[in-house]
Amino acid sequence: MTKILLIGLMIFAAVFTIIGRIRFNSDSNQERLKNNRKEREEWFKRLSGRVEGRIVEHHWDRYGEYNYTRDPINDFDYLFMVTYEFVVNGQTYTGKGEGDPAFQAKKKQTICYDPSNPDENCTLYYYNRQASMKVL
Repeated sequence: MTKILLIGLMIFAAVFTIIGRIRFNSDSNQERLKNNRKEREEWFKRLSGRVEGRIVEHHWDRYGEYNYTRDPINDFDYLFMVTYEFVVNGQTYTGKGEGDPAFQAKKKQTICYDPSNPDENCTLYYYNRQASMKVL
């Protein structure tokens, strides 16, 4: 009985793996991945502005509150979250996101922003983490 159950599980795993590969390699999935890469490249190009931002608040946070997904490579349990403000052309903007935990004792972090729309911004730490990820 155990032998039959084990064989059944192995067959199920093989079929499940084959179906997964077929779906991953499907044209619609490849098109989605291509669009994601294009959006990601455009996002990196848009955030070309750099300025020193003042950290208003910081704390450690679990992934769930900000709807982040786990990083499969590093599998961190917590994120160092910062609220920051920065000035572009005399106007003050605010942002919130993942910051560099090595800077938790410091009052400033570099902020990346879209020069045509400074409301679109993130910390340089987050920007670099996104750039280093090979998976979309």
